[in-house]
Amino acid sequence: MIFFLAVAAWCFFIAFRPQIHFFLNEGWKFREAEPSDLYTVMTRLGAAISGIVCLMLALWVVLTEMAG
Repeated sequence: MIFFLAVAAWCFFIAFRPQIHFFLNEGWKFREAEPSDLYTVMTRLGAAISGIVCLMLALWVVLTEMAG
């Protein structure tokens, strides 16, 4: 459960700051590189969906531990 919460927190952080994700993955390879609008939108969307899925998995783990 802790793992899913940590991953969800990272995903939501990236959803709000996609530029950091760009510079960690691609930006260090080029000088003065900036992410495109499409990259920013897709990173936000993917990170937000991943964060929601991780929160749902954490909730599922808690509920199955309580039931069993």
